[in-house]
Amino acid sequence: LASGPGSNFIAAIVLFWLALIVGAPAVQLDAVNPGSPAAQAGLQSGDMVLEIDGRMVMNPGMLVNTVYERAGTTVDLLVLRDGERLTIPVRPRAVGEYDPETEGPLGIGLGEGPRIGRNPVEAAGGSLESMWQYISLYGRLPSMLMSGQITAQEARPVSIIGISQIAGMAAESSVTSRNPYQLLTMAAFISVALGLTNLLPIPALDGGRILFVLIEAIRGRRIEPEREGMVHLIGMLMLLGLMAFLIVQDIVNPLIPIPWAAGRE
Repeated sequence: LASGPGSNFIAAIVLFWLALIVGAPAVQLDAVNPGSPAAQAGLQSGDMVLEIDGRMVMNPGMLVNTVYERAGTTVDLLVLRDGERLTIPVRPRAVGEYDPETEGPLGIGLGEGPRIGRNPVEAAGGSLESMWQYISLYGRLPSMLMSGQITAQEARPVSIIGISQIAGMAAESSVTSRNPYQLLTMAAFISVALGLTNLLPIPALDGGRILFVLIEAIRGRRIEPEREGMVHLIGMLMLLGLMAFLIVQDIVNPLIPIPWAAGRE
């Protein structure tokens, strides 16, 4: 029963691995504010962040999330400066020590640097790290939503229409940059999302069927097939209804404005 979601996770690991081998745009410091923790630690504009506390940094989100997680404690940044790798310890400010309206915990501005390809061994470790980042992100979504770190719009579920729009943006970015990294990571992200969703203990999904198996193991006897079938049928109808609702939502309130829908609001 878990082989389907497991295949999604394996596919995601392979896709992340390929993406890191072809090369991800480096996370580069575009600005270092005077007097900020970054400036006091010796970070400079143009530095490219490769790792934070030994964890590979593959996109700005990974750096930002780790900084917020470790706020108030010292972290080690591995940066590339003029071809030389430097380890620089820096202490991100904790909540209350800075004004989030004007500056973040480190006091830096982030941008994209040149593409950096990883060797297969590094890419394997980075692939597993990416998987964990996305899985832990799903677990943190409710608390991030309640704390205001993300908006309801950013956390909203999407249908196949929304997924196709996001995939289209990733494909366009990959074609423009002549680098398949964005498209590969997007495909990996979808695989992780499918695997996690399918493991939810909802009737009609693999997670729901696994839940029934666990209940049967505890009870020591089978659940009547008719009752189980009825529960899965109800669950399937609810999922179909949710899918229809999300499709309508993505048409009425698309992630990317639809030309024929312009001016309707």
